[in-house]
Amino acid sequence: MPIVGPDRNAVIVVGSNDDEVVATVARCVVEDIKAVTGKTLAVTDKLGTGTVPIVAGTLGQSDVMDALVGAGKVDTTGLTGV
Repeated sequence: MPIVGPDRNAVIVVGSNDDEVVATVARCVVEDIKAVTGKTLAVTDKLGTGTVPIVAGTLGQSDVMDALVGAGKVDTTGLTGV
């Protein structure tokens, strides 16, 4: 999965209700990718805004992450103790 490319870039998705440190780390990742590639990724709180989403979040605190778990798109086995 390419993070940046000639036609499209990944989008980092962070839930708006998640802890601020998640958004801070997302912005740091954006800056690191820009330093290496010269391209700036967008950060958003909405799924479906990019063809290559990178989702960052805290289980039980991120509406985005919890929606993905609820839809069966993220397997939390080993992460939740279940």
